[in-house]
Amino acid sequence: KLRFKGFVRANLVDEETIRILKELGFVEVRFGMETASARPLATIKDQPFTIAQAEKTIVLCKKYQLPVCVSFMFGIPGETEKDISCTREFLRQHRGEFSVSGFYITQPVPGSRLWDDCLEKGLVSKNMEFSSLELDLLRKDFNWERVLYLNEENISFARFRHIIELIRAELVA
Repeated sequence: KLRFKGFVRANLVDEETIRILKELGFVEVRFGMETASARPLATIKDQPFTIAQAEKTIVLCKKYQLPVCVSFMFGIPGETEKDISCTREFLRQHRGEFSVSGFYITQPVPGSRLWDDCLEKGLVSKNMEFSSLELDLLRKDFNWERVLYLNEENISFARFRHIIELIRAELVA
């Protein structure tokens, strides 16, 4: 028997999809929730899903005993402390229902709408060296000195770092 792990989109999942994935031998599914606040979600996803769709995906996976992993992004341009609080509360409410497979600092990808916005604001350049940047907040040796932070206009970097360290200590680490 073959066993698989794979990614799904929360806005495309229904009960039949999860049932079929389980029957096919999937032992885990993942999806990028990114944030539990609808406003910043709409700025980074061209076809954003709703928080209710993400919750439904988690419930369906639980029903079919299919482990689910969810990833999150922080530091989205325009993100407020209230937005981060929504994600923190989502993590609290659903503790134990999924694994956190990613806990990342938002980084623009060349060619994306976010990249174009950041390029226009002078936050990134076409000749950037991405390999030296830290992205994965789950790393034990995470280096805050090597972060490209894109949201200073809403939350100072020092405040952002403090908030993220509190969330990591409470809900992820």
